Parts: sequence; C-alpha cells; structure tokens
Amino acid sequence: MTVVYFDCFAGAAGDMLLGALVDAGAPSEQIRDVVARLHLGGQVDVEFREVVKAGLRATKADVTAPTEPAVRTLPEIRAIIERAGLEDPVAAKAQHVFDLLARAEARVHGAATGEVHLHEAGMADSIIDVVGTVAALHHFNPTEVVCSGLPLGRGVTRSAHGTLPVPGPAVLELLRGVPVVAAGDHETVTPTGAALLVGLSTSFGFAPPMIVESVGYGAGSRDTDYPNVVRALVGSEAVAHSGVWKPQRTLVMEANLDDLNPEVLPYAVEQLIVAGAQDAWVTPILMKKGRPAFTLSALIRPEDH
Repeated sequence: MTVVYFDCFAGAAGDMLLGALVDAGAPSEQIRDVVARLHLGGQVDVEFREVVKAGLRATKADVTAPTEPAVRTLPEIRAIIERAGLEDPVAAKAQHVFDLLARAEARVHGAATGEVHLHEAGMADSIIDVVGTVAALHHFNPTEVVCSGLPLGRGVTRSAHGTLPVPGPAVLELLRGVPVVAAGDHETVTPTGAALLVGLSTSFGFAPPMIVESVGYGAGSRDTDYPNVVRALVGSEAVAHSGVWKPQRTLVMEANLDDLNPEVLPYAVEQLIVAGAQDAWVTPILMKKGRPAFTLSALIRPEDH
C-alpha cells in the first residue's frame, strides 16, 4: 500500500502542496494537461521550477492566470470541474475540497453554502492549485494520506473582507479537530492549503511506519529564515517483523457502481469481510454527466487475488 505523508512544519498553501508532490515524482506534464482541461480562459498555465529556500532546494509551482475582478460561487466552481472531463476520483475529491471551503466561508460570514462568494479561493490560480494537487496525489494512488500538525501563525492578513486576524476565520473552521501548534509570526496556513489537507488526509499526526521511497519539497512564495516548504514523503506501508521494518504488500480491488439501490452496499461490505478481505469500504463519487454513484473497494492480500 502506498502512503503519503505531508510534513508541514512551515505551514501549507495550495502551491506548496502541488510543488511537493511534483518534486516527489508526480509528472508535471500530466498536471499541466489537467489545468488545460479546466478551460479557465486567457493564458492559464502552471510551470514548475527549482528554487532555494533558506538553503534548501525545492520545487515552486508558478501559476499564470489573468487578473479576475469577478468572484465565483461554489456552483460555478463545481460546473468548471464537471465540464473538464477529469477522472472521476480527481473530480470528486476536488469538488469535496471546494465544498469544505464553501462551508467554512458560509459559517464565518453567515451565508448559505451555495451563495457564499469564494474570493481568493475562487480565483483561477486557487482552482488550479486544488485540482492540480488532487491530480498529483491521485498519481500515487495512496491508500493512506497523513498530515503533520499545523503551525497556526499569528498577526493579520489582508483579504477581500478587509484585514483579518491570523489564522483566518475560515482556516480555523477548516482545522476543527486537527492538531495545531502555536508557531510562525505570519500567515502560515492558507484557506486553500487547509481545505486540501483536511479534504485529502485520512489522519493527522506523526509519520506512520513506512518505507520512504521518494521525498519532495514544495516551496512557498514567502522568504523566511527557515525553509518555507512543505515536505512530502511517499512510500509503502511497513510492519514490524523480527525487529526490522518490512513492507506489507496488499492489493486494492475496486468497482464503480451506479444505478444501484444503496441499501445493498452495507451487505456487500459485510460479505467482502466474510470472504477474507482485510478491509472494505464504500466511497460516494460523481461519474460523467453528473451521475451519482459509489466505488466499492476491498483491501486484500496478494495471495487471495
């Protein structure tokens, strides 16, 4: 099983997460193809370049997008993603991230989720950060995504709503239930970064037992006296055996199901466990033409295949 661990000691933003995953091995051309399919208009692109942050080499994701005076609502962003013809898991997870953002903004500003205006988070560069990060993570097809505790930062930041305290109110809404530490003297976690980590992570805390196979560093825009980067560790799950950590090999079998009575799904999961699966689960997805469906997944040993 593939494990991805995000080490966010300096904080997190969408471009930092995207840069870290590309630096760890996600193909940059594949990400650029996904961006082109969003059809955001104008000269929209993302390029990846090597930079140095406080002596540490990292990859910087630079998004080129026209200045947009208009703001977008959640339904408008969902329509952009639906029209892009992305792979179902990528589209569904990207939608989920923006759902989280919209709910947080709606709670903070006392508005309906579908009507709240996503200012910075609805701009073309933020849409690219979200969809690009989801697509880059999908390349590794991880069964577990773990994120470290997050530094809260302090001070104030300017936004479309005026001057706000750091961490921003929407960030705090997103980080409910997430371990945080009081560190940093500026904005360390952006709303987009927080929504991506909450929407994509299966847990938060220390790095899980794993065999590290690649490490990527994604650079932020700010220059500080410490490396302003996110570190992504990609590897395989490990289990203890005779005092030595060895990789545990398992398989994930999946099937997409639509036009199905969802009441049978709990029975299907139960029967997969009875048949010998180590675990089984159901994930709601959105298929082409907006069809709601489910992915039925089972975790099995290779010898049971």
